[in-house]
Amino acid sequence: MGSRETTNLWCLRLPAGAALGMVALISLDDTWAHPDTWTWPVVASVVVLAVAGGYLTLEAQGHGVPGGRILAGRVLAVAGLGLAHAVGVAALVLAAVVPAVTPDLAHKLAGPGAASPAELLMLAASVGLAAGVLLQILWDDRPVTYPLTHLPWRGRAR
Repeated sequence: MGSRETTNLWCLRLPAGAALGMVALISLDDTWAHPDTWTWPVVASVVVLAVAGGYLTLEAQGHGVPGGRILAGRVLAVAGLGLAHAVGVAALVLAAVVPAVTPDLAHKLAGPGAASPAELLMLAASVGLAAGVLLQILWDDRPVTYPLTHLPWRGRAR
């Protein structure tokens, strides 16, 4: 495999979308970082992951992937890779960006009564994965596995 094919396997649209999801998450009101119980972040993570998985399934079917095990295998593979990207992006954002950009949110994330770091990381990664998957609508209607491309500055045909 050449370098282009190897790069395509990394699904680089997913971490780019996850980064946008983190921008949205840290822009929200800080109450998400200080839930009353542990169930809210866990349930929210499961729901958001289910939505992302459902969209990936519809997208794969729309691009001609046959149903059954092949469809499930591809959706799980892309979702797993996307979740790995999203966990990495979320960890970087929660550890480095949030304290620099929104110190009040950083204090809530580390303060008493905050959800556990694992719950917060999973919630942030779930939001990141969902953003990475759902932002495909904005990127030229290509599948999530398509290479992340850019528009040329000159000579662009519309």
